[in-house]
Amino acid sequence: MNANTILGFQGGTGRNQIGLQTLATVTETEFKVNQDAGANNAIAVLALPQGNEILGASNPLNSSANASSLRLDRGSQFGNGVGENAPWFSNTAFDLGKGGVGFRLRLTAFFTAAANAGNTLQIKIYSGTSKSGTVIAQNTAVATASAASGSFVFDLRLQWNSTEQVLVGNQNFSFSYNGTQPTNGFSAGAILTNAASVTALANMNFVASTTWGNAVGGTVQVNEFVLETL
Repeated sequence: MNANTILGFQGGTGRNQIGLQTLATVTETEFKVNQDAGANNAIAVLALPQGNEILGASNPLNSSANASSLRLDRGSQFGNGVGENAPWFSNTAFDLGKGGVGFRLRLTAFFTAAANAGNTLQIKIYSGTSKSGTVIAQNTAVATASAASGSFVFDLRLQWNSTEQVLVGNQNFSFSYNGTQPTNGFSAGAILTNAASVTALANMNFVASTTWGNAVGGTVQVNEFVLETL
């Protein structure tokens, strides 16, 4: 996470952190967060803020905020910038049709594959609250035949406006496995796998999933799954 991070999940064993994902199946599975009732039992959903959430210090009812301010606010709270005397975000902050800005989604993780000649790893990112939504980005499944570890960074730059009501942008997937960068992933920028129809910013949600190519599977530990301003 950095100074431009809007919100996100970090990996770990604590409450509301994304836990270690251990799979021995070819079933596509969303990354999940730990809750009080147990580990990894709720899908990790990133929801674009609208300015009316209660998010700790970013609560628009914060005594230092002026909720009547009509200025656009995009989350900057540094140097008394646009965040002064206003909620951190408004319902138009990410609407390019109303003077808003684009945003960035980033997923980083470390994984270990179980050995099998047919094993592969594919990561998908969805618009929606589960894998039943619209897949907007995915890498080409990367061969992981040996029992070895690697890491990846999945980076999306996204934009939306309330006139077209379509989420578009580009994707970049950087992959390392067993000390090499496989050629059957991709590292050059590409347009989104699919544009997604999103009728309102209130419906702007994102989830990510893992699919192994063989039932021996492997483990994935997400380091961060975050949204940022551009």
